[in-house]
Amino acid sequence: MSVPAELPPESPTREGSERAARRSGVAWRRDAEPALVGWLKARWAGVPPRARWASGAVLAGFLALAVWGMWDVAETPLDEGEAARNAAIARTAWAAAQRQAPTPLAAEPDGSAFASGALEPGDAETAAGKYVDFLSYTTSDSTAFTVVATSEAFTPDLSVRTPDGRRLAASVLLGTSSRAEVVGLQGPGRFDITLTTASQGASGAYQVLVGNGTARDTLRAGDALRADTLGSGRALAGRFEVGYALLAEPDRPVILEVVSSAFTPRITLLGPAGEIRQQRTLERGVSGDSLFGAVLRFRPGWDLPYTVLISSDEREATGPFALEMRTIDVKPLAGDGRPVSGELGKDSWLRDGRYVDAYRFRVSDGDDLKIDVQSQDFAPAFHLWREETRGVKDALSELNRAERAGVTAEKSDFEPGTYVLEIMSAKVGEGGAYPSGRYALTVASERPEPVRFDPSDPDAPRGWTGAIGGSATGRSPDGDTFVISVNAVSISYPRGDRTRIQLGVTVRSVDYSGPWAPWRSFASQGALMDARGRQYQPAPAESAGTGTIAEPGSERRGRLVFYADGVRTDQGRLVFSAPLGGGTSVPIVLDIPR
Repeated sequence: MSVPAELPPESPTREGSERAARRSGVAWRRDAEPALVGWLKARWAGVPPRARWASGAVLAGFLALAVWGMWDVAETPLDEGEAARNAAIARTAWAAAQRQAPTPLAAEPDGSAFASGALEPGDAETAAGKYVDFLSYTTSDSTAFTVVATSEAFTPDLSVRTPDGRRLAASVLLGTSSRAEVVGLQGPGRFDITLTTASQGASGAYQVLVGNGTARDTLRAGDALRADTLGSGRALAGRFEVGYALLAEPDRPVILEVVSSAFTPRITLLGPAGEIRQQRTLERGVSGDSLFGAVLRFRPGWDLPYTVLISSDEREATGPFALEMRTIDVKPLAGDGRPVSGELGKDSWLRDGRYVDAYRFRVSDGDDLKIDVQSQDFAPAFHLWREETRGVKDALSELNRAERAGVTAEKSDFEPGTYVLEIMSAKVGEGGAYPSGRYALTVASERPEPVRFDPSDPDAPRGWTGAIGGSATGRSPDGDTFVISVNAVSISYPRGDRTRIQLGVTVRSVDYSGPWAPWRSFASQGALMDARGRQYQPAPAESAGTGTIAEPGSERRGRLVFYADGVRTDQGRLVFSAPLGGGTSVPIVLDIPR
């Protein structure tokens, strides 16, 4: 192959091409045009001017339509639904990609596993727009464990996918505003953990811990004082914590007290629906300069179980602490008039800003009741409740608005039953300081000694009879209407040791036809009570009346007799409950002259 003697020194630019053309004998000119262009120009020159203008207009129209279409496509926005769908598709695709490479939890020296991170813009998102991170934990044994996620910045939400494909959500029992926990997990295998936020848009740092569960031990009322230490393991949401299962009798109030010389205790109570903030009170206090305490009062329900978390107010505080749980019992009371002493304070229930002590006693039929409370440390008050089949009934109270050093209340012929007496302060506490101190209590529930006298004594009370009247209209359970009237009252004191009251009674049928009830039956269903609440027992054997068959407008007349032990001279007013049958009655008020 022959090689040219010399190569052209220029690169193939326009100038170099010109010189090459000269060497080849071609007459190259700058204004030379390709043959096709020249032909088109020649043809265009032969087109009439009007045709040229029409062609130009058509070409301009096509160009305008093309430009307008491109502009419209570029400027037309997507509707909200389509934009949301596109965003959800993008988030789902990004989350799916992240799920394929979860962050493994690192093993800890104590056998647990731990990871920390942050949910923030740029992370994968759920379809609801919540930031989400994916983690994993792999174990080779069958030890049971739990997964806990905590955060100081947001309320975490947590789920775990087990090796067999089940997905477990966080336990409602153990959730708070800063933690979520999945329980009941057991290896071996890989567990995929999904961590997100409870609310859209939340972000911040988090911690995930795999361990053997929240509860370290079980607390029971009456156990000895227990000592423990805060600070082992990892700090969660900026604080170390120790968990206990709380075992208490339903509906029996308890007090949990925690003290420490190293930190200010914080108590979190978890129940069937997560953190419990209702039906419980929490107090904090300091003893001197070196002992910090917290007291939780709680009334357990029937929906067990409960868990207590002990942590600190200060971040990452550590040190020893002691705790004790005890019940708040309703104290038994004899009600025999002997004084007892008590103290409102740390062992009392706390309600509406007042410490409360409770006592239970019985009242027999016809007893007079006297309650007296005295204190030099606070102004006492009390509330008395009668226990019934369903709940309690308000019976008597003395709230001591004047804030005296003592309160006393008396009531005659008290309704029989079991009563609960609550002792409290008249004044409400403020700023966490509640009135407290010692008090003396006296409760006397006794049947009054009947008043007796010698009938021959000229100063002895004498009986009397008066034309005292009253009437009422009532309807029986069968729909029959009667008018019952009292036209005379007689009070006497047989043998000087009893009170006898006789009523002259008339019963008129308005629309009833048929036999009258036996008079003794009518008498046994009646009830009589005076203005002091004292009752009188019916004496059917001494009662008698007329009438056998009733017709509309007919009447029957007779007497009703009632007795009470002792001499009662200050009735003031009598209330006769006239029976209408079937347990119904109508009241008739009789004013007794003094």
